[in-house]
Amino acid sequence: MSVVRWMLLIVLLLVAIPAALFTIQNANWTAQLSLDLHVWASQLKAPMPVPHLMWMSFGVGLLSGMVALPVLKMVLAGGGNGLNDGYDSPTL
Repeated sequence: MSVVRWMLLIVLLLVAIPAALFTIQNANWTAQLSLDLHVWASQLKAPMPVPHLMWMSFGVGLLSGMVALPVLKMVLAGGGNGLNDGYDSPTL
């Protein structure tokens, strides 16, 4: 086993063990979620366990980051769409 694999295993254990302990410890804690926009309101039928909410939030953040990074890279690199956006013209 290489050094990189050992380091990845250690990092995995340092992240996975506290995450598993958090999930086990807070499995019975629930939260009632609601959304009130003054025009429309919504509420979950039943309370949800806190670890489920945390892992869903983590997953949504990870997914949105994976989508946003290529988009930002394309936008900041100029996009390569061949359109003249006027940013290369001199400022008056």
